[in-house]
Amino acid sequence: QKDDKNIQAMNALASLALSHGNINEATQWLELSSNKNPNALEPALRLAAHYLNQGEQEKALLLTRKLFGTNPNDPRVLELLGQIQLAQNNNAAALDSYEKLAAQLPDSAAAQLKIAEINAVMKDYHAAASALRKALFINPGYVEAKVAQARLAMLENDENRAISIAQRIQKEHADIPNGYELEGDLLMQQKKPETAVAAYEKAFSIRQTSALVIKMHTALNLTGNEKKAHAHITQWLSSNPNDTAIRLYLANAYLTKKQYNEATKEYEAILQNNPNQITSLNNLAWLYHQNNDPRALEYAQRAYETAPESPAVVDTFGWILAQKGELERALKLLENAVSKQPENATIQYHYAYTLAKTGKQNEARQILSRITASDAAFPEINEARKLLEQM
Repeated sequence: QKDDKNIQAMNALASLALSHGNINEATQWLELSSNKNPNALEPALRLAAHYLNQGEQEKALLLTRKLFGTNPNDPRVLELLGQIQLAQNNNAAALDSYEKLAAQLPDSAAAQLKIAEINAVMKDYHAAASALRKALFINPGYVEAKVAQARLAMLENDENRAISIAQRIQKEHADIPNGYELEGDLLMQQKKPETAVAAYEKAFSIRQTSALVIKMHTALNLTGNEKKAHAHITQWLSSNPNDTAIRLYLANAYLTKKQYNEATKEYEAILQNNPNQITSLNNLAWLYHQNNDPRALEYAQRAYETAPESPAVVDTFGWILAQKGELERALKLLENAVSKQPENATIQYHYAYTLAKTGKQNEARQILSRITASDAAFPEINEARKLLEQM
């Protein structure tokens, strides 16, 4: 007989669902695990982290604050609370959480690194430097803290010190790519893509990673050597055909360049191995819609069923429905998308269009006037202006 309080089993089922891209099913298992074990910390932490990963920051914050109320000194709670606050750009609150975490874990170099990173974002470079010194006092070989020191030097416009740190990392940690990768990053910041390519290639010769493939592709493109950039990334994919991150990066690059046929092929290839990969589902729905492919609605609905909280997904589904004349259903979806991402002019246009089509002219006119009067450019601005003129 199934024990519905078996945390381990429900976590395993959630992990299985996630591995297949079934986000809703995973959420249901994690919520069940937490609800059936209200006094257990682990299921609630896992659920809150899942909410955060799916972009449901308010749900994550509400649950984690509740956990903080009963477990104010638990490092796992403090760290998750800090992560959520960072995701919400509440840097001051996040700093407070990580300082509490550091107090609970005085030997944690990682906690000091996080404090340094937040202080750097808040432009308190003195406090950031102090935290990095603490991190390296705790762990003198902590490469990530040394990398952070170089990035801090760049923020302070001390380019020579930044490069010096990168070169020191190369000598002290010759068996890992971090020093050369850092040098490449610094050179890219200095707008020197040619020399950055050489640094990235050296890093790549030490350890081949997806992140370096992307950085090399970007740098090569900036040198004007698009042919070599393309050859490098396609060669990587021929050797690593299941590297979803790289294939998704390439598909998105094609989409940005309006190479729609190439983008479509890459997204379709991703879905062969990851049938619920949300970006691929959503972007394929849009691409199919552009080509009047009847599969557009099916893919948009699949994306929506997989990630109903994603504003981009809700927008795509709602817009395709609106174009097919299912206006009332579309209107509810687009209203939801607007509430989740009110600053997105494309979503605002889709909502205004659907309002106009359902006879709500005044509301539509107000939105169109606002988004076309602003300085912000968006892909549909000409269509928005034309619709406003017609009204």
